[in-house]
Amino acid sequence: MSAHHGNNYLPLLDQHYRSHRSAMFILVESIRLESTNADRSVLDAVCWLGCGFGYSDDG
Repeated sequence: MSAHHGNNYLPLLDQHYRSHRSAMFILVESIRLESTNADRSVLDAVCWLGCGFGYSDDG
């Protein structure tokens, strides 16, 4: 499958994790995520989702 060329594995994950999506959101709502370094890209993505996780752009 050509979807993984260029390290783009996202299209391959959907079929395996679709049924666990709600559990992932419940987990993220239940724990406080913190960045272990200056890279906040994951936290910014969670904030961008706007799913009420209580994260803000100012940390």
